[in-house]
Amino acid sequence: MSLIIRLRNMIMKKIILNAVPRVLGENKDLSLWVKGVLYGPEIKESKSVWVMAKEFKKVFKEAGGSTLVDFKLEGDKEEHLVLFHEIQYDSLTNDLRHIDFYKVKMGEKIDTTIELEFVGEAPAVKELGGILIKGQDSLDVRCFPRHLVSEIEVDLAELKTIDDCIYVRDLKIPAEIEIIGSLDTSVASVAKARTAEELESLDEKVEMDVDQVEVEKGQENKAGEEDATDDKNKETEGDNKK
Repeated sequence: MSLIIRLRNMIMKKIILNAVPRVLGENKDLSLWVKGVLYGPEIKESKSVWVMAKEFKKVFKEAGGSTLVDFKLEGDKEEHLVLFHEIQYDSLTNDLRHIDFYKVKMGEKIDTTIELEFVGEAPAVKELGGILIKGQDSLDVRCFPRHLVSEIEVDLAELKTIDDCIYVRDLKIPAEIEIIGSLDTSVASVAKARTAEELESLDEKVEMDVDQVEVEKGQENKAGEEDATDDKNKETEGDNKK
């Protein structure tokens, strides 16, 4: 991770999100408020809460999913440092519907994800006309909460030739953060752009495959109809013998 990002994480101001307790059966204007639940290993019984939708969106834009947020619950003097674990949206309107706030235990490692920040420009794309392929946009990690960072940098300038690839093992990840999964996973790569002839050939192959599927389907249907006819004829013959 670059020195700039390290310094930014060190001097980043505390991010605060305010909340109020939610009573069973209580209704609020869902265009303004969002339901949520506060839970974690040090909370004996989860707490139902409300947060302002506008305030949450602002905080989430700044904190993302891997930055600790100071969760201020009205009437509760206890400190809550949380991560946003699950955010539910309405399938039709895409409005916020429910949020899980996970209170971390500072002396205990947690499993979470850290977003990847793609920076710079790949010479293989700019100069050679290659196509940039992003293998993933986040990493699954394990670490103590205090070691979390807001993002991990991916320097696209390392992609200098066609077929170059940046793997997880190539990233500058703080020693305190353990990667969950293979270090040989591709994060970003460059592939050769297809020529017009290759694209045309690909289209022809797709059309041929579709035609073949239709032919085979027609043959299966015909065979099925013939089997049904044979079965019907056998039933008729049986009835005549009776």
